[in-house]
Amino acid sequence: MVSLTGKDLKWAYIGNRGFAVLWGSRIVFQLSATSKTGDGVALARAGQIGARDRDVVVVDTDGLFDNIRDTQLEHAVQIGTRLEFSAKEHGWHICWAAYETSR
Repeated sequence: MVSLTGKDLKWAYIGNRGFAVLWGSRIVFQLSATSKTGDGVALARAGQIGARDRDVVVVDTDGLFDNIRDTQLEHAVQIGTRLEFSAKEHGWHICWAAYETSR
């Protein structure tokens, strides 16, 4: 779970999905099931990080981080940012990159 409260991005994690925060098209924070071994409550963690204008937060769904490398994610966000994509367009672009990799 991820929520934005003022300038704080608060998160809670139980080891199944994850998210990445990109500043200037570079991953500066990432938490995902692929970065830990196993699943479940034993991996439960919570925290917060500072957020800045124009940060991009990508929340993992089933198969996203399994099918996209960090460099591909950074590149997709860089393109979307340069082209001034909406959040929805960013999402579609990132999903398409993951889909192409999975093939």
